[in-house]
Amino acid sequence: MAIYLAGSLTQHRRGRFLHSLLGAQPKEQMPQHGCVLMIGKDYQQLEGSQQTSWREWCQSSGNTLVLIPPYKGGSIDGELDWQVQFTDTPSEVEGELPLLIVDEVTQHICAQQGLSDRSSGHYWGSNFNTRYFRFHSASGVFAATCLPLWSISLLDKATVVKGWLDELIALAGEVGDVSDNTGSDVIELRPTDYSLLACVFGWQVGDVDAFTRYQASLVVPVFNLSVDEASQGFSRLTQGGYLDGNALSELGLSTLKSSPYWSYAETLKEQVL
Repeated sequence: MAIYLAGSLTQHRRGRFLHSLLGAQPKEQMPQHGCVLMIGKDYQQLEGSQQTSWREWCQSSGNTLVLIPPYKGGSIDGELDWQVQFTDTPSEVEGELPLLIVDEVTQHICAQQGLSDRSSGHYWGSNFNTRYFRFHSASGVFAATCLPLWSISLLDKATVVKGWLDELIALAGEVGDVSDNTGSDVIELRPTDYSLLACVFGWQVGDVDAFTRYQASLVVPVFNLSVDEASQGFSRLTQGGYLDGNALSELGLSTLKSSPYWSYAETLKEQVL
């Protein structure tokens, strides 16, 4: 899989280091496929429409976007709940790569959406140093790490860095992978669509009207979704075959169960019961 450098990495010394270490190539335009490394601050400063373009790019199998430090404190992305905060040096660390640069990590990610793998050293204690998200079963990967992959400490550790990166790349699948669950084109789900799947399962609301009424009945709304956003979300779920009447279809249920939202959906259902 080709590795590319985007944003300021195309001209910065950190980019030159990553070119030397990983063979990563500067790329001014979004590549058709591959793994793209980008400084977190660069991504955070993009317009909303530009972030949307990157999220849509990540939804194609074989595509991986990995944000690397430094970041601005606060939100990473407009549609994910990922927040960057300053961190203390952890007392226990797992994973070959994190062990090499743990003393240089100054930030961590607070998030509920997405996943982190302990075997890859993505977190220590309750703090995530790396988080990744897949938008649907045939999706590529959107990831953010607080590990400084450009650290001079990794100068002779190319195999370690490449191995760690390859684990994320493998999650993105192969170019051209397509889910055949519906027999039609895969509808690319957004993070908010998974929230709606959880609501359909937990609250038994199968359309935007039922969802809106249930939200309005709560003392404190659970989701900050406008009527238009919810309507568009239910439209995508219907077109993609994720709904069967006012309930989840087999595809919808299996998609929810394989997502990070499943435990939350079960909690919603328990609260209703």
